[in-house]
Amino acid sequence: MSGTLFDAPEPDPDDPYDDPYLEPYLETGAHLAAGSDTTPRLDAPELDTGPIDEAETTVADVVMPIALDPDRVLPGSVQGALDEMDALRTLRAATEARQFALIGHLASIAPPPAQEHLEGGEQLVDLGGDGCPTVPEFLVLELAALLRTTHQSARGMVADALSASWRHPRLWQAVMAGRVPVWQARKVAQAVRWAGLDRTRALQVDRNVAPALGTVSWPRLEALVEGEIVNADPDRAAEAEQRARTGRFARVARDERGHAGVRTFVARLGTPEALQLDATISRLAHRLGQNGDTDSLDARRARALGILATPERAAALLAGDNASADRLKPPVRLYLHLNAERLGADGVARLEGEGAVPVQALRELLADSNVRVTCVIDHRTSEPVDAYEIPERMREQVTLANPYEVFPWGTRRARHSDLDHTKPYAEGGETRVENLGPLGRSAHRAKTHAGWRCRQVQPGQWLWRSPYGRWYDVDNWGTRTAVASAAPSTIEHEAIKVLNTIPRTSPGDAPAPSASSAALARRKSLGRGRRRPRAAQRAARRRRRH
Repeated sequence: MSGTLFDAPEPDPDDPYDDPYLEPYLETGAHLAAGSDTTPRLDAPELDTGPIDEAETTVADVVMPIALDPDRVLPGSVQGALDEMDALRTLRAATEARQFALIGHLASIAPPPAQEHLEGGEQLVDLGGDGCPTVPEFLVLELAALLRTTHQSARGMVADALSASWRHPRLWQAVMAGRVPVWQARKVAQAVRWAGLDRTRALQVDRNVAPALGTVSWPRLEALVEGEIVNADPDRAAEAEQRARTGRFARVARDERGHAGVRTFVARLGTPEALQLDATISRLAHRLGQNGDTDSLDARRARALGILATPERAAALLAGDNASADRLKPPVRLYLHLNAERLGADGVARLEGEGAVPVQALRELLADSNVRVTCVIDHRTSEPVDAYEIPERMREQVTLANPYEVFPWGTRRARHSDLDHTKPYAEGGETRVENLGPLGRSAHRAKTHAGWRCRQVQPGQWLWRSPYGRWYDVDNWGTRTAVASAAPSTIEHEAIKVLNTIPRTSPGDAPAPSASSAALARRKSLGRGRRRPRAAQRAARRRRRH
């Protein structure tokens, strides 16, 4: 196979790098697989960047049956195991390179937005940096759902693929030849793009690091790239260094899961302030030890930093007035999700923003705060309202029931998301819990303007169809992919078909309903809005109010 992935970029007549190595890329695009004596040809067919024949056997056709076969015998010798692992490493590199090429190709052939002129409509965005084509912004949502990753991750993939292919031709060719892994190419492309270098300087970096591609370890290559970035634009590098010296911040870092009740706090301070803070923390930690705290010094220092959040309490503690210090404990608002039927000593609660925490650990978690318990919200009760605006109590109810956005593979927290009417209010959708769901702003706009469609087939379950016909079933347990006909007549009819193909295993104790009863319940849920005229809906709401 042979071919090109991208349309050719126009040569830059002012490009100072008149390098014979670059001529094939400037003439035919940065993705030429073959056709010039100065361009390395691809020896392995699976690494070729040309289009795949529909009738051709793909990697998945060969590998997946082997990888998923539980009866496949493992190698009987060390040498055999090493040989198979080496083959899999080569295969993985080829697969990742092919996917990297396809991502860049997808970004270059995607049609322009159909509603770019509308307020809130899809726009063309520059992701790859200077010299790269613009991309329809909602393309990354389609890619994110397909690859089961986040919108931000997919956006980074597209940006890196475009940067590597249009601004780093030697690096791109090394990836396609299997000499440089994709993850290293992405880091190089990111470093140059984030440094703000234009295409001319990016080409300079690419030319100067080319001899090291595939021959040195990543730490050495990373150091070389950093040096070439400075050489390419010394003035910009000096400005970045100055910003790093003077830039100050203090923030709570996003920790990995699994440590509820513990967060990391990071700050960059001036040297005098940092030394003073360190001394005060040490004094408070020493005082805590005198008062009977038997934790390690590091643990007491961490607790001391938290006490500084209430200066009056810290001052009282340093002065030796323990009674006043206890009275000055700060109020804290925590959202704890508890199952009343399982609220025993061995129960587990979910702390919003942190994760699972044993009920027994709540005493320690709340020990340094004044605790006030407020009424719980019963998710089983809901009253619709006759307005587009969402009442605060209803907003809180939806947020607690759906802690994350309900877009496929979404990770954005509901408290930082929009609340979307699943069935638009202008089309008769009521403002009620069963018709609301949290969506990040990009997903919300894509649903409104870019062809993403969804139906809340039952409370807490959303069925999505992408503009390219891919289906996703989303609830609080996660996202599942599904297959439907290529040209569905209506989303309601197709939803019934798709739902019947999805194996639904609930982590709860209740047995899953049979397929027939589940399908019947969903049909009723889907059809309820169609069978009931809007006049009847309004009359029912009036009866509920009176």
